[in-house]
Amino acid sequence: MGEVRGALDPARSVVHDRVVAVLGYQAEQISRDIDCDWVVNLDWQAGLGSSLSLGTSRLPEQAAILVTLCDQPRVTAEDLQGLQDRFLENPTTPAVSVYGDTWGVPAVFPPGWRNRLLKLSGDRGARVLLAEQPDLTRVCMENAAFDVDTPADREQLDAI
Repeated sequence: MGEVRGALDPARSVVHDRVVAVLGYQAEQISRDIDCDWVVNLDWQAGLGSSLSLGTSRLPEQAAILVTLCDQPRVTAEDLQGLQDRFLENPTTPAVSVYGDTWGVPAVFPPGWRNRLLKLSGDRGARVLLAEQPDLTRVCMENAAFDVDTPADREQLDAI
């Protein structure tokens, strides 16, 4: 549950006024422990796409959309601020994080991407949409490379 709070604090420091947490597994317990708007994705096991769509639906129509995940605990407010700053240099193009040999979230999507994000479902995350986009703003964010997907990852994080 601390993972959700750990992701919310950096996000809140960047987008102050509108943070929406999409909850799934253990939603009832987690919702008691967070201080922001939240929504429960009853279909959370279907995959990230359904959560992205649901979260997007809760945001103002003309808002840019910052997507960050609670399983990337090393992402800082400074990382997210840098991503947002680069996005603002070209606000019609998505800004994505680059780490290791990959790219993806955290990412900032222009308001014009809202309908594309709303159509996501199941395991289809935003990467599918971004892969079709020839023009992306890429921002180095090595802190996003570490994500907690397994008990061994959690042990590695706890050891720090």
